[in-house]
Amino acid sequence: MQIINGDCLEELARLPDASVHAVVTDPPYGLGNTSPENVAACLRAWLDGERHDASGGGFMGREWDAWVPGPEVWRECLRVLRPGGHVLAFAGTRTVDLMSMALRLAGFEVRDMLAWHYGSGFPKSLDVSKAIDAAAGRPDARVPSRASSSSASSASLNTPTSPGSGSRGGRSTESGRSRRRRRGMRRTPRMQRRDKPACSTGNIH
Repeated sequence: MQIINGDCLEELARLPDASVHAVVTDPPYGLGNTSPENVAACLRAWLDGERHDASGGGFMGREWDAWVPGPEVWRECLRVLRPGGHVLAFAGTRTVDLMSMALRLAGFEVRDMLAWHYGSGFPKSLDVSKAIDAAAGRPDARVPSRASSSSASSASLNTPTSPGSGSRGGRSTESGRSRRRRRGMRRTPRMQRRDKPACSTGNIH
């Protein structure tokens, strides 16, 4: 395996034509100034065969992420690809349209798009069901603090219920939802979806 470290345009220019089987890349997403005026200026430059050099910062204020790679980068990828070769390029959801346009203007066909869907799990700093009960004013609802949640839960599990305090004939009057909580059962699902990453794909004409 050979690893080449350098500017992609400079290093691609050193590769011979039709020498690469596939291009798989995670280029800058271009999360800079995507105002309509800036996008229009970019498209005018691209259609005139010129580079669009964006200023400012993109992801976390980084200058290198100010804009997506232009057609000049993808033309070099097209040149070094073998006939029938593909490009698999990651793109941000806000600028995937610009990435696809740059690929098209370089001579690629956009064949398909894969989406990476993801979601966060159960909030660990707050029991949502208890917070909803408390907001609704239910008498059995109590939202413990983060520091005392574990000790409060242990104490509630070990505290006996007396007939004179919130019970009927020695039986607890707590709701089924509260009993489920005390047993560690929650209806709130833990969600985590892992699909394939978002990308633009291109194929040679």
